[in-house]
Amino acid sequence: MLTAVNCTSSMSSTPNLEGVIIHKRWKILHPIGKGAFGEVHSAFDLHTQKPVAIKIEPPTSKKQVLKLEIAILRKLGVAGSNSSHWIAEFVGSGRFAITSNDTEKKAGQDAKPLPVYHFMVMQLLGPNLSEIRRNTPGHRFPLQTVTELALQMLQAIQALHGIGVVHRDIKPGNFCVGPDYSLDKPLAGARVYMIDFGLSRKFLNGYGTIREARPKVGFRGTSRYASLRAHKGQDLGPVDDMWTFFYLLVEFITGSLPWRGKEKDRIATIKAAYHEADVGKEGHVTYGLPSPMVEMWKYLAGLDYEDPVDYKRIEKMLRDLPGDPGVSLSKTVSSATVTEPTAPQRSSIADPLTPPSIEWTNGPSKSIPQNVQLPSLPPHNPHLIPRPPPTTPPTLHRRFRVRRYKAR
Repeated sequence: MLTAVNCTSSMSSTPNLEGVIIHKRWKILHPIGKGAFGEVHSAFDLHTQKPVAIKIEPPTSKKQVLKLEIAILRKLGVAGSNSSHWIAEFVGSGRFAITSNDTEKKAGQDAKPLPVYHFMVMQLLGPNLSEIRRNTPGHRFPLQTVTELALQMLQAIQALHGIGVVHRDIKPGNFCVGPDYSLDKPLAGARVYMIDFGLSRKFLNGYGTIREARPKVGFRGTSRYASLRAHKGQDLGPVDDMWTFFYLLVEFITGSLPWRGKEKDRIATIKAAYHEADVGKEGHVTYGLPSPMVEMWKYLAGLDYEDPVDYKRIEKMLRDLPGDPGVSLSKTVSSATVTEPTAPQRSSIADPLTPPSIEWTNGPSKSIPQNVQLPSLPPHNPHLIPRPPPTTPPTLHRRFRVRRYKAR
């Protein structure tokens, strides 16, 4: 349904959407973010009386990515009550046209076609982890906090990979905390949500097998966190999301990355040199980091585009990050019970292969859950349960074929 809404600004300039009511339900309040493919506004849902966020894609956008984001959120099964714990809840979507006072007056005088905006309504979240890190003393987090955040981010990444999609832009700015968080609060115990799927792409085909890598695709992502394959312009798979996840963790632990402030080509050169250097030794990006981070580098360095990721192994590495010198983090925190529903309810629009959600029985805990079970996937395909290939009916022998003739 296309709805026309009134806007007081002229059509020749960027319209001021503040106060606009879309589909007689969502009232736009003020902008809270802007990117290459659209703007995000805070809004108010007049039906539920709750604050929401609206992502709006302008008609001048060269590439329409909002449809892709909506499709991914739907496939993740995050509509309504089936929202994932680590993905922002999807509320609705649609399109609207903007009119102005001048346009309304000239409606009968060869008025120009109204520009159509696509929009998506989702859960309103708090600040992203990049903002929080910059406002933290030393621009880094305690190891216990890093582990709490990393375990949740790993859950979100695996859920996305579980539907055959790679994010291709994992970074602190694409993970937000809940709306009840403020920058003056401690980050421990906060819930993390993955956002922004504008650069995402399917890496599995309809039968659960990985798509053949394209020889050259151009750079995708953010140079500070991008994998070496991204810098080379190669196709990106699950392992590339894990490389960006690794660099993100290094920044959380140390407060910066060795190539901070460098140009993209220089960053690529530095990363390539690290891949040739001795891991864990002086001069390497892993030098001085906890041993599980060194182990994670070695593990990721052995994976290629088509290789599946062992999320359980990475989870164990994260839990082994030391909270104090010589003390395993798993021994310093209490456990929280996390149960996985045996028959999770799913949205009718969700893909039946979506990994089951995990329910917190005691609510969000300020300590790190010890028995969080990542969604289990079959060993023969750690990303997705493959659909059975289509069966081709056997070809009948010529003498048994039925011939049809037109009536004379």
